[in-house]
Amino acid sequence: MYKPTYALPFILLLLVRRRWKAFGIVCVCGVVWYLLSVSASGGDWLWPIAYLRSLTGYVGPDFIGNRFKAISLPGVLMLFGTPHTLAFVAGLALLIAGLVRMARVPALEAASMASLVGLAASPHAWPYDAAVALPAIFWAMTGIAEPWRTRIIVLAFAIAPLWLASNIIHFDLLAIPIIGAAVLWAARGIPAILRTEATKDLLLSTSTADPSLRSG
Repeated sequence: MYKPTYALPFILLLLVRRRWKAFGIVCVCGVVWYLLSVSASGGDWLWPIAYLRSLTGYVGPDFIGNRFKAISLPGVLMLFGTPHTLAFVAGLALLIAGLVRMARVPALEAASMASLVGLAASPHAWPYDAAVALPAIFWAMTGIAEPWRTRIIVLAFAIAPLWLASNIIHFDLLAIPIIGAAVLWAARGIPAILRTEATKDLLLSTSTADPSLRSG
């Protein structure tokens, strides 16, 4: 997989939600994928090492050439001169905060927002990767009440094409809704005032079923 950081939040989501059967299936698929890759690499059982080396030689120059198109938290931090280590730590912190939130909200919301958190926390994300966040947008279409639903969706889609000007303004404005939405959701969740009645009821029923979730 070229960008495993996008799959990682979904795998970890299964762990924090204790979906052991689904997690087991993912593990089996991972083993099968590894074995198929051994065959594709001509019997090289250590192909992940060569894979990581190739990425190491590619990611650096790729970021230098496309840094103004960065839309993730680590990418934007590195764009502004933050050391790589600190930028990666910030992305990891966002991922951990997102996982904590995913364990506390209804399953549909957690699965939908996992894509957004993975995108915002990834060390390597460009404008075309924003399609990964579509599940979060689809959830917002039903989970957020009007008029904020329309405002948020229209604003996100209006900003998206502005990546074409990123080399001119030296920043991709699409990073603002992606990082902002992921950070706000991971930190506080969707405020009750923005939720539809259906999602309020679902969140309430989830909290009632498990008292430990009432603060979510």
